[in-house]
Amino acid sequence: MEAYYATYKALLKENLPKLCEHLDSCRLTPDLYLLDWVYTIYAKAMSLDLASRIWDVFLRDGDEFLFRTAIGVLKLSQEQLLGMDFLSGSQYLTKLPEFLTGTQLFKSIASVKMNIGKADFNQLLETYIQMMS
Repeated sequence: MEAYYATYKALLKENLPKLCEHLDSCRLTPDLYLLDWVYTIYAKAMSLDLASRIWDVFLRDGDEFLFRTAIGVLKLSQEQLLGMDFLSGSQYLTKLPEFLTGTQLFKSIASVKMNIGKADFNQLLETYIQMMS
């Protein structure tokens, strides 16, 4: 999971540098919310209807989509999260707001860039796996 966290963090910094810096300053590390999102495929964090749509695309596209979704969620919530501290941020990320709609979320997910330079998600992940071996 450490390689996945590192890959996610690099992509988060690439897509949302201001939010990434804020989450770091609040000590809201990916392991505090991302593990729960990924292991449950978002079923605990959002409505079952929306989670089901994510499951469908995950089954088609694989792991990368779960991390793209996480960044898409944070992109939609960026303004709220920038005003939160550790406690309010962790509560927010545990149970995402009900106002999150499929249309908003999938539009946000589509705008997420899953590469840094020429390295795509899988190449970045492999690099971090090798670094941690």
